[in-house]
Amino acid sequence: MIKLLRTSAMLTLLGLMVAGCGQKGPLYLPGDEEAAERYGPREEAQQDEDQQDDEQQESADESAPDTTSEDES
Repeated sequence: MIKLLRTSAMLTLLGLMVAGCGQKGPLYLPGDEEAAERYGPREEAQQDEDQQDDEQQESADESAPDTTSEDES
């Protein structure tokens, strides 16, 4: 009896852990327009992150010292 109870508890725990796989980002109800606008689809967020990375790279390139110097022979 105890073995059956332990097995059932372990299977239940395993099922709960597996059910959470793949759930990324904040979850919100489909009818919640405010949350949908705030969290939006992941593709848009990825595009925003890429754009910010590009802007940071450009600003870093602008502030970097010029390494192409003329020959001082």
